[in-house]
Amino acid sequence: MLLTLTLVPALHAQAPEPGPGPGPREGFGRGGRPGGPPPFGRAPGFGSGMRGPAGPAADIGSFLLAHTADLKLSDQQVTRLAAITRRAADRRQAAMRAMDSLATRRMRSDSAGRGPGAPPAMRAEAERLRDQRHADLREALGVLTPDQQATAWELGRRF
Repeated sequence: MLLTLTLVPALHAQAPEPGPGPGPREGFGRGGRPGGPPPFGRAPGFGSGMRGPAGPAADIGSFLLAHTADLKLSDQQVTRLAAITRRAADRRQAAMRAMDSLATRRMRSDSAGRGPGAPPAMRAEAERLRDQRHADLREALGVLTPDQQATAWELGRRF
C-alpha cells in the first residue's frame, strides 16, 4: 500500500494527457497547456500534487518565491511568503507521516476488514491536507497585489 502511494505520482506523470490529439485546441491545458484546466483554479487535479514539483500546485509559496524578480516582490512580501512556505512544509510533512502511519496500520489489520477505497481515517487526513493547501493558496495570493496576482497567473500558465 505504501509503495503504491509513492509510485502513483511518478506513474501519473508518465501517463499521456487526456483530451484530443495533436492540433489546435481551445482553452487552457493541464498546468496552463491547451486542452485542460487553468492553474490556480478549482479543477480536477488541482491541489493533488500530481504536477511536477516546480508547478504551482506543488507549493504555492515556493513557486512565488522562485519568481521573486518576475513578481517584483517587496522584502515584506518575501518574508510573509517564506513564513507561509515554512508552515505549509511543516504541515505537509506531519500529514504525510500521519498517512504513512495509517497505511502501515491498515496493512497490519485483518484482511477481512478491507474494502474498496481508502479507510475513513486516511480519507479524512487527505481531505484535511487538501483544505490546508487551499488555505495556503488563499493566504499566499493575499500577500500579492492584483498586478502581481495577474503576473503569477501568467507564470503558472507556462507549466
